[in-house]
Amino acid sequence: MPPRTRLEQRADAAHLSIRDFCAAYHDAGKAIGESVHVSETQAKRWLGGAGGLPRAAARRVLEHWWHEPVTELFGPPVGTASAAVTVDTGDLLTTAGRECAQHALHSAASLEPAAVEALHAETARLARAYYTMAPLALLGELVRLRDTVYGQVDRTHKPRQRAELYLIAGQVCGLLSSVAFDLGHPDTAEELARAAYTYGNVIDHPSLCTWARAKTMDVLLWGGRYREVITVATHAVELASVGTARARLHAVRARALANLGSAREAADDLRLSTTLELPGVRELPGG
Repeated sequence: MPPRTRLEQRADAAHLSIRDFCAAYHDAGKAIGESVHVSETQAKRWLGGAGGLPRAAARRVLEHWWHEPVTELFGPPVGTASAAVTVDTGDLLTTAGRECAQHALHSAASLEPAAVEALHAETARLARAYYTMAPLALLGELVRLRDTVYGQVDRTHKPRQRAELYLIAGQVCGLLSSVAFDLGHPDTAEELARAAYTYGNVIDHPSLCTWARAKTMDVLLWGGRYREVITVATHAVELASVGTARARLHAVRARALANLGSAREAADDLRLSTTLELPGVRELPGG
């Protein structure tokens, strides 16, 4: 399988196994006075470009080790002449299928139910791809899907179809928020999460609203804006439906409370996050 990132390309060229990679990473950290470790699972995510850029200490170690900016290491591999002429059958078929679906979508006289179904399916595919696809590649696909959804909204006046399209738009904005945060753009991530929440409000979709609010809280938490996390959570919990996203509201608020020294309130939220009756609804990734 060809390398998915520049980091994986460099590791392959050095003939490093996952275990070797983890050991060499630790040694590189020691060389610059950083006490760092990486699990084999996390190393695989780095090599595959999943999960975004690592934290500051890990960035310093990787840049010292490989003598390249971390943004390039987590970007696409440097192309070679042999790679340029290699055709991946799976990618070719995927591209062909997507082009046919797009043409059929735009050729329909009106927005057919099958077209909305196809957009739901594409959203689900990209949600699963969040765990395996390099962030920059996923970003491009999500933006294209978002633009397609926006184009379809103007093609129907049926309230039910428009609501479904707004649901998809909200889900895509939420996924874009996760990608933006992974790529180190918290302000954009916050803006996209709020857009997802707005779509949920427009169609009265509690699950989308709660999921989007949890994503906003994640951004605020990592920015050290703990009181804002608590404010957002307090309003969101009142309207949240029972499920995974509501449990996450309590879990993230507990972390904010803990950072403010409110141990008792944090413990209460942690208890609520683990004792809520969950209906088994699967949450989209990145939350």
